Amino acid sequence: MHTSTSGAGRHTETPGREVVAAPLNAKAAIEERARTAGFPHWTILKPAFFMDNFLPSMALLSRALGTPLAAPDMTEEQALAAGTPAMGSSHEWLNVAGQPARPQYARDLGLRLTSFEEWAWQHLRPAA
Repeated sequence: MHTSTSGAGRHTETPGREVVAAPLNAKAAIEERARTAGFPHWTILKPAFFMDNFLPSMALLSRALGTPLAAPDMTEEQALAAGTPAMGSSHEWLNVAGQPARPQYARDLGLRLTSFEEWAWQHLRPAA
């Protein structure tokens, strides 16, 4: 099993790709090795965006956990000054490139989708 990212392998045609080229090139190369290694079975997960990066979900997480959470809304400059990792460039790239992963792809394969809210209620509720 390999955890890649949505768009790896297709990023070479995307405007602004030089911002994310190194990590996506590496992920695309590993994907290709997994496909051609001769394994009887293989899985490549290509998430479009991790839930922990989704700031607007704080209210939902607060309800599921039963405790108030805060996520400050900052500019890239403010976040860097506060000591957060430099991720703004890749997020700017996503604004240009978009996310090729769409829920419809999973539906077309007959996969059951789980909403973020459903996941939070199943996994984050305080123990009774």
